[in-house]
Amino acid sequence: MAWYAKFDGVDGSSKQKDHDKWINVASCNMGGHKAGGGGTGVGRIGGKMHLEDISLGIVSDKSTPKLLEAAVKGKVFKTVEIHGTATYGDAGEQVYLAIKLENVQITSYQLGVLDNNAATDDMSLSLNFEKYKTTFTEYGKDGSKGGNVEFEWKVEEGES
Repeated sequence: MAWYAKFDGVDGSSKQKDHDKWINVASCNMGGHKAGGGGTGVGRIGGKMHLEDISLGIVSDKSTPKLLEAAVKGKVFKTVEIHGTATYGDAGEQVYLAIKLENVQITSYQLGVLDNNAATDDMSLSLNFEKYKTTFTEYGKDGSKGGNVEFEWKVEEGES
């Protein structure tokens, strides 16, 4: 399994066939929260969940300076795509989870070394977005493509 990210207008160093010039992703985390407050009844079940920023752990590459520049200048990326891939039979590496973010800002940027013996350093980014769309694609063991399951959320409107 491998993960990749593509920031609109920023090239990474991936050489993978379907993700050439994308950024290699080491980790991807997203969460949400909904105030429970110990309450019961309608107030507890009626509220919507707040989606938190997506955190990416990225292997530093030629995109590192450009992403730092974007963070410092408050750049808004029109789109950021994140792909989770897996190998299925003879079909090779296929995208099973695609996330598309729109109007994205980098809200946190950290660069560090996790292991002094490592050949590369790692960068952590937090991404805030206005629109989120995820598509899960099902595959058979032989690589045959099945159906898609999708979800889309517009943060500002609080609706899909």
